[in-house]
Amino acid sequence: MTFVGSVFKFSIATWINAVIYLATLIIASYVFGDSGVYGLYNLFFLGSSTVTSVAMLGLDFAYIRYYKKPPAGIKNSRQLATACMGMSITSLFTISLVICLALPGQISALFFEGDETMSRFIVLLCVNALFLLVTRYFNITYRMQQNARMYTIHTILYQFFSRMFFIVGAIFGPTLDNVIWFNIAGLGAFTLVFFMLQRRTMLPRKVDFNFKSYKPLFRYGLPLVPAAFIQYINTLFGSIYVNAVMGEQQLGIFSFVSNVSLALAVVQAGFSVFWSAFIFGNFKTEQRKIRRVHDYLMFVMLSMMALLILAQPVIFGIFGETYRPGARIFGLMMFAPMLLILSESTVYGIEIAKKTVFNSIAIAINVGLNIVLCVLLIPAYGMAGAAAAIAIAGLAMFIFRTIMAQIFYRTIDYPVKTVVSIALMAVLCVIDYLFTENIAVIALCAAGLIVYYLIAYRSEFKRCLSLAREVVASHRKKKQC
Repeated sequence: MTFVGSVFKFSIATWINAVIYLATLIIASYVFGDSGVYGLYNLFFLGSSTVTSVAMLGLDFAYIRYYKKPPAGIKNSRQLATACMGMSITSLFTISLVICLALPGQISALFFEGDETMSRFIVLLCVNALFLLVTRYFNITYRMQQNARMYTIHTILYQFFSRMFFIVGAIFGPTLDNVIWFNIAGLGAFTLVFFMLQRRTMLPRKVDFNFKSYKPLFRYGLPLVPAAFIQYINTLFGSIYVNAVMGEQQLGIFSFVSNVSLALAVVQAGFSVFWSAFIFGNFKTEQRKIRRVHDYLMFVMLSMMALLILAQPVIFGIFGETYRPGARIFGLMMFAPMLLILSESTVYGIEIAKKTVFNSIAIAINVGLNIVLCVLLIPAYGMAGAAAAIAIAGLAMFIFRTIMAQIFYRTIDYPVKTVVSIALMAVLCVIDYLFTENIAVIALCAAGLIVYYLIAYRSEFKRCLSLAREVVASHRKKKQC
């Protein structure tokens, strides 16, 4: 119960954010309609997130890794925060100068269907990236301080101002200028407030560290940069290509389904916060528990995904009519995010062995395959081609990283069961695409797969039920007291 409680403690924010996220999607589906503005805004946000992940230089991960024991030359966690955040901001400033001064027209044309006159949004994209970067370090600090209350508050408010406040702009008029300016204003105010609140507990009064200390930070962080932005770059490329080939209205539908498919990230967000710290601190003494967690994660995630596909008609029935055609690619779009979550229990062997170069190789496979497949499939199959490209490229990366990681540190007890379970989910995603109009076929297949997971992972299922009963009993006991 202590392990589960720790996961749950840092998952509260993700469940609340799920409600905020769902509300945002529902409102957006009616506010924006078929204007295409939602797709362009989402492209803007993906672009700024991608720039942020590159500008970090992996130092956000180094901050996590060395928080408890900074490298030689850095006295404490505050000096470490200054070193990591300062270098990340410097990197972002350099990238922003290149983008805004040397390539504004080209970047504008890339994002806005060849229109070079919208370069003002590229400047705002870099400003948004700055706010995202700074809030990332704030969030990590609360997490590493084990300050669950402030971590939860910060995470929820971040979700609101980064992913929902833009809708306020649409109330004054659903134009791209309105939604982006309101997004910048809301996220900027949020960043400023938390900087004022957190600067004393996070940053030192006097900067005092040895610049030679960057060597171990970069050695650890730089190889992780590709893995950090993979979730953005794949969807970003697909979105840009869909926009170029099919126009902003189809981009809006594709972006909307992409965001709906991230519903599975609710589990990952809370789980990974605790899990990364746990596995690095206990991989030598708790390997048996780590192996068991893989089976639990497989059961929970695969069952949840099958349930989402089963509920697909209800889910898309809630949204505006403009976005309902996106139901056809819902399963395919969820497949790659699902694999990223499952990789939380399969790929840490690479980091444990300090062979992070294999993450870079995996990224090269993923991005290269995704680009080639997008170019080949989108002109012929439209959004479905983009969804298939993301799914296939994600599978290739998952297979490569898992195989390499298991060589260094084994976390899977039954590889055949894992392979079969994922393969059956892939089949369900294809069936979901081919038989979108036939709800009965999809429902039957999804229900059948859920039954399979309940049987294949019956011990995990029984334990989950037992934990649920313990939680309910504990809650009742507290009420009686």
